[in-house]
Amino acid sequence: MLEAAPPFRGEDQDMVFEEILDDDKPEYPPDMPESSKSILRQLLLREPDARLGADQTDAEAVMAHTFFAGIVWEDIACERTLPPRLSYHHEVKGQMTESSVSLGTGDDLGLFGNF
Repeated sequence: MLEAAPPFRGEDQDMVFEEILDDDKPEYPPDMPESSKSILRQLLLREPDARLGADQTDAEAVMAHTFFAGIVWEDIACERTLPPRLSYHHEVKGQMTESSVSLGTGDDLGLFGNF
C-alpha cells in the first residue's frame, strides 16, 4: 500500500489468503515510520467493525490519525493543495525517497472533475 506493493502476497489466491490469516503478517520495512505502520495496522484489522473509522467517528478518525499530521483538509477539499505524484514502476526497486514523489502541475486535475 504505502510501499507501492500489496500488503499480502502469494503465488496464487490460496497463498494470499494464508498470508491474510497469518497473525504476523504483513511485515513492515524496519525503516517505515511508526505513524505509517500504525495506520496500516488499524486499517488492516480482520474485523471490519474494529477498523479505524468504522464506528461513528467515520472518516474523522482516519483524518485525525498522526499519519496525516500537517494535512490541512480544508485545503484538500477546496483543491488549494495539489496531491503528491508518486513516480514508480510496476515493481519498485529499493527504497522510496523524496525524489520519488513530485507535485503535479494541476493539468490533470480536470480528468476527475466529474468524479
